[in-house]
Amino acid sequence: MRILMVVSPFHPDRAGGASVFTDLASGLTERGHEVTVWCPHPYYPEWRDKSGWNAWHVAHDELGDVRIERHWLWIPSDPTSVVQRLLFEASFLLSIFRRGGWRRFDVVVPFVPLIGGALAAGLRCKMARVPVLMNVQDLPAEAAEAGGIAKGKVSSVLRFAQRITLSLADRIVTISPVMADRLALYGLKQPPVVVPNWLNATAAEAVNRVRPHDRVDNGSVRLLYAGNLGQKQGLGELVRRLAQTGHAFTFEIFGEGSARTKLERLLETLGDDRFSLGPFMTEEEFVRVSAACDWFVIPERDNRGASFLPSKLVPVISTGTPIMAITSRQSPLGVEVSEHDLGLVLDWDDLADQFREALPRHRTFVPACRRRARRYHRTTCIDELEGILETLCEGP
Repeated sequence: MRILMVVSPFHPDRAGGASVFTDLASGLTERGHEVTVWCPHPYYPEWRDKSGWNAWHVAHDELGDVRIERHWLWIPSDPTSVVQRLLFEASFLLSIFRRGGWRRFDVVVPFVPLIGGALAAGLRCKMARVPVLMNVQDLPAEAAEAGGIAKGKVSSVLRFAQRITLSLADRIVTISPVMADRLALYGLKQPPVVVPNWLNATAAEAVNRVRPHDRVDNGSVRLLYAGNLGQKQGLGELVRRLAQTGHAFTFEIFGEGSARTKLERLLETLGDDRFSLGPFMTEEEFVRVSAACDWFVIPERDNRGASFLPSKLVPVISTGTPIMAITSRQSPLGVEVSEHDLGLVLDWDDLADQFREALPRHRTFVPACRRRARRYHRTTCIDELEGILETLCEGP
């Protein structure tokens, strides 16, 4: 098959699902397919141009047998600004929509939540009569509301654009059962198929190099958060609440994103040596540090945008590290953690008391984490996606 993926972010970016998207492209080429990727220049999660040549022209690149064409994307200086985020989406929409040659592909796979690229790909594919498999990682309108970016009329416009975008798909695949239930409310042509994100090839190698962690109990519990530092996570609020407790723990935070500067200022003001803030880690470092901690903490400030199970949790549970999810039990993350005994789900209300009771319980969840990690096997998941793509290419 000749497959086009329209995606953001992509290699060398690592956060926001980039490692899984990149691994999918490589995995499909390993199976003998021709894969082309249309994506922006590297920018995430730092929200800055990391290439040095982000311009209107298309830059050509390669990653093994994967052909990469990098398009212009206007990068916001303030990702929390609704105007700048709309310009951000519009820039990628224009970059993709202006492209020709859609008929040379057998199937196109746009990834949501960057709705601008998915909308442009859906419209152009309808004009060219090319089938579309839309991969929905998150619902952008709900995520924008959760992050406080979109309100009122802006939120209504985003929801309208989201509905139009989803209607252009011939088939939709998503990454959690709860997300599939939400998508079913949009009146899709066919029910969405659930294929979770997986442990990519390089992360699997890193997990295999990690020795089983046998931590000595010194009276302090080691907590970790690593990844995007945005508004949606509510890390600042979490730090403030935990700082008011007298519990013995260390909380290491690693990452980049729009909320990093505010978080740095907060930690300086608190002066609490239980908290530390470090840079975005390499994949190898992420696996090693995850294996050494007692709890991997995932806060979600608002359930409206809690629409997916973060792919970074797959290497975490593969090392046997349990999850401390601070969210609703009805969210996709809450459902996954609760149903499969991957750790604990804590509510934002009365967090201090729940947190105290949770701290010493991390070891009880280790076996269940390792068992559940088998569901996220790379070969199985890519095989499922390949089968759906082949069915679309065969036609009705």
